[in-house]
Amino acid sequence: MKSKNYLFVDNQRSYQSPSSSVIANERDEAWVKNQREFIYKSGKRASIRKRLAFQCDTSRIGRIWELFDAILSAMFVFLYIWNTRYVKLDSSEEAFPFILQTADFILATLILIQYIPHIWLDKEPFQYTFNIFSILTWISVFPVIAAYILTIFDDVMDNTYMGAGILVYIYPIRFARLHWAVQIVFAPVKSSLFKLSKVMRKGIRLVTAILFTFLTVTAFIHLVTFKQSENKVDENISFSDAFFFTVLSSTNGMSTDLIPDSAFTRAVILYVMLAGALYIPTALSELLTLIQERSKYNHSYKGEIYKEHIIVTGDFDSTSLFEFLREFFCLDHGLATMNTYVVIMHPDEPDEEIVEFLEDPAFVTRVQYIKGTPTWRRSLEKIRADTASAAFLLTKKFSKNGDEDDANQIMRALAIKKYNRKLHIYSQVNLPENVPHFDFLAKDVICIDEITMGLMAQSLVIPGFASLVVLLTTSVTDDTVRNLIRSAKKKPELNWAIEYVRGIKHEIYAVTFSEAFIGKTFLECSELIYSRLGAVLFSIGIYRFTKGCFPNSQLGSDTSPFQIFLNPRNYKIKGNEIGFVICDNAEVTAKMATFNENSRRWYDVTYIAKSAHNLFNRGNRNSKSSKLKSTAPLRPFTQVKIDADDEDDLSDLEDPDIPLIPLCNVKSDEEILRKNLKKAAANIIESEDHEIKDITDHIIICDQSKDFPENLDIFISVLREKNSTCRDMPVIILSNGKPSDTQKRVLKEFGQVYIIKGSPLRRRDLVRVKVNYAKKCVVLSDSSNSEKLYTNADAASLMVALNIESLTNDCYVLVECIYRETFKMIGESDSVKNNEEDYIQALMRPSFMAGNVFTPSNLDTMLCQCFYNRHIPLIMKCLVFSHEIDDKMISPKIERQLNHEWEDLRVDSGHLFCVDVPSHHIGNTYNDLYSYLIKEHQAVPLGLYRCVTHRSGPHNYIYVNPDWDTIVNNSDKVYLIASKLPKFTSNSTE
Repeated sequence: MKSKNYLFVDNQRSYQSPSSSVIANERDEAWVKNQREFIYKSGKRASIRKRLAFQCDTSRIGRIWELFDAILSAMFVFLYIWNTRYVKLDSSEEAFPFILQTADFILATLILIQYIPHIWLDKEPFQYTFNIFSILTWISVFPVIAAYILTIFDDVMDNTYMGAGILVYIYPIRFARLHWAVQIVFAPVKSSLFKLSKVMRKGIRLVTAILFTFLTVTAFIHLVTFKQSENKVDENISFSDAFFFTVLSSTNGMSTDLIPDSAFTRAVILYVMLAGALYIPTALSELLTLIQERSKYNHSYKGEIYKEHIIVTGDFDSTSLFEFLREFFCLDHGLATMNTYVVIMHPDEPDEEIVEFLEDPAFVTRVQYIKGTPTWRRSLEKIRADTASAAFLLTKKFSKNGDEDDANQIMRALAIKKYNRKLHIYSQVNLPENVPHFDFLAKDVICIDEITMGLMAQSLVIPGFASLVVLLTTSVTDDTVRNLIRSAKKKPELNWAIEYVRGIKHEIYAVTFSEAFIGKTFLECSELIYSRLGAVLFSIGIYRFTKGCFPNSQLGSDTSPFQIFLNPRNYKIKGNEIGFVICDNAEVTAKMATFNENSRRWYDVTYIAKSAHNLFNRGNRNSKSSKLKSTAPLRPFTQVKIDADDEDDLSDLEDPDIPLIPLCNVKSDEEILRKNLKKAAANIIESEDHEIKDITDHIIICDQSKDFPENLDIFISVLREKNSTCRDMPVIILSNGKPSDTQKRVLKEFGQVYIIKGSPLRRRDLVRVKVNYAKKCVVLSDSSNSEKLYTNADAASLMVALNIESLTNDCYVLVECIYRETFKMIGESDSVKNNEEDYIQALMRPSFMAGNVFTPSNLDTMLCQCFYNRHIPLIMKCLVFSHEIDDKMISPKIERQLNHEWEDLRVDSGHLFCVDVPSHHIGNTYNDLYSYLIKEHQAVPLGLYRCVTHRSGPHNYIYVNPDWDTIVNNSDKVYLIASKLPKFTSNSTE
């Protein structure tokens, strides 16, 4: 490869980077090479064997296979019981039919044939060959196959089923195999074929365990009694008699004729009984206690040389851990998913929920839970931290004592780093002021409070922003998308949901640039990539070692040699940059690296794949477009409904008698609104809160916790960003907590920030802060409720949302939830009926589609993405905190993405906007809109924020990276990245 001098050139001047020295040049070359290898690894497809194995472990295909295996095993057992009718050697009895011999042989062969692929698909075929279930399989089928072959040389089998000599003693093993197979079928896995409650599932497994234990013992008793009485025809017993004897003996005990005939023997028996009555219970109790206290998670990780493994530790619950593992083992991540083992370390025993999902086939061979703490060297030795690829430190999303939790997190990071200095650490922390402690400890740090506050604030500026970020950092498989589309097509009124489902598959991928892009501007490359590959190039990352930079700093910090720029417009590609694209397929990484501008053919597969689904629906699409032109104005918050019905039963949703609380601007609603306001304002003193007496079009932050919320300066800082459409809006904070003098001073410096003591749970206090004149409201959750069950943890937040809804008819509302299960209670229930996992059901809630809900638990997927795309946290921070270098409104707690050392590059970084589509492009294709925005306004579109009529009311949803031939409607808004607000609209509406 030709050596590069890394000149950063623009139209006015050129800049010679410090790579002129040999050492710096080698360092830069090594960095670029490392990034290319990382991106290549992330986009590399796994082998067919690994993909099939992962598909079987994570999908219903594997569960169907397990059910088929259990059915064959059950038939094998039933045939054995039937064949026991032909065990006597008496010539008067009926001979063993040849058809039954053949059926036994065929079943054994089928079980063997269908089981062998399991060995081929397993990661460790040799070990799998000798696990318990495999051994039961071999022992069950080989004697039958061998006995059938022996009939060729021996006629004994023609007369009796028990004529195979010592091989018959192995026949009853098939009962044990059936027991194991049934236990697998009814295991609590996410893709189970049987939707049973936990109690029902455990009950079935217990009953079947008892039944098959009786049957196995019965088979051995019947076999032994037959062999002992082969020459005593009258003493043979049937299988049913043996089963009756076994059950009766287990309940009533075995009778005996032995009677002690002397005083000595009687004394011995009495002594044994008394000693047993006194000693055995105590000793047995101590033994059982020791057994119970002995943890099966005190073992060590036995890793193989060729297998990569990562460590997951910290302070987490079952929800956080499941979110992380689900994202980590998503099939879309390619080869890295198949070859990486996850070792979880925690000082406590796993709770029942964690144990349950760790038994899922998707995790059972890929995840290991080990008791221990990273601050103890012996525990680090147990998890092989010296050979691990990365360590992920999770933390609570709602911490009662953030400083204490962050101190523990720092201890974990220090202990791991001291043990293995080369180990990459990715960590979560609670408070932004503690992030600098990780500058030289962690590769990436996600601050829960910082990102949560930033995402919610930016969602007030840009409707649906939080949902957009979650969709871009959450992986959804092709099978899930197909199932959701299939469900949506069953109902014609849900055609609009098909667009949303197609959009949720898009993610952010890091790519390298081929020689075809070198010399082109960023916008030229973005247009070319979209037209040819259907991917949106919206950002690039540049590595440049300047004064004050440290190679080991966190990516994106002001001391890092790597910085990200959103839509740098006229920047010319050199070939050593990292590009970031939004696409629905990881193969874009390979296509970008080998892209040739002149290689397009008329039969371009990418274009056909993106447009084929619309080819025969052009008429329907156009008719739908004409209908949408008369759609009602955008409704930011449709309705709040407490839905107590079964979420899988959607038939009741269309019942007109179900009471809903619609937010439609009609006369009846206005009358109800006036009555509600009159009641709420009955006890308000006019002199109260005089400073906000005439305030209108403002933002209300509702906090129902006892303490004043921390880090609100980050929230206000995002609203006051130079390009924010909410920059001049007054902000009222309604809270029962009393802010400190420092908090008051910091918040007042932003201007037009008012703190009112009160509770949003009371409508009177909401009227005091002029909620009926407010433009936007955000409802913060109460962290003290995080330890409650999801059934009532968000009850207060829902109450606040209902209060706001009853007092206003035109207010954008964003609700922070502790649990994603609460999404279904805000707005309507599922728009698309599905049997997918909980996280998919959460993504399909109308409240999430419109961007009216958010939960910090989604940040676990963002941390997980670092393993596959280490730049994800930095990109998200750039989108959330797009403050310019000279912006004085940025909070000191926010890590600046750029420093003044980068100014001489003259590379602009854009901002995200959401604006109405240009009127002259209504009715045109999205491809035309994309080209127009790039050429005329130097803006890069990311997707649409659409509004449709659903169940007689407006409904909003996000459409990420729409298809080329999507028709633009007059109610659409477009997400775009530009240096300033495009001139075709005066402002971005909410």
